[in-house]
Amino acid sequence: MQRFANWLLWIVVMVIVVLSVLNWNTLMTPAPIELMVLRIEAPLGVIMVGLTGVLILLFFVATLRNQISTLLESNRLNKEIRRLQSAEEGTLSRELATLREQMQARFDRIDARLDAARPVALTPDRPDAP
Repeated sequence: MQRFANWLLWIVVMVIVVLSVLNWNTLMTPAPIELMVLRIEAPLGVIMVGLTGVLILLFFVATLRNQISTLLESNRLNKEIRRLQSAEEGTLSRELATLREQMQARFDRIDARLDAARPVALTPDRPDAP
C-alpha cells in the first residue's frame, strides 16, 4: 500500500509539472490579488504553483519524519526484545540448573535408599538367600 501511495504521489507531481510547463504563458499572466489590506497585481498561476510546491514539500517532510520515527521506534523495540530475551535466557538457565541440582539430589537419595536396602536383601542369614 505504501508503494502505491508513493507512486500515486509522484504521478500527481509529474502531472502538475507537465501542466505548468504547457500553460506557462497563462500562469505568468498578472492578475489582481486581494490581501485584505493590500491589493497587488502578480502572476496568480505562479503563486498557486509555488504554494502547491510548498505543500508537496511539507507532505514529503511529514512522510519522511513519520518514516524516521517508525524506524527509531522499531529499533528501540528490537533492543528491548533482545534485552528481554537475554534476561529470559539467563533466568531459564538458572531455573534449569536448579532443577538439575534438585533432580540429582533426589536421585542420590534414591540411590542411597537402594544401596541401604540391597545388603539386607542379600544377607546369607536368611534361608531363602542363594
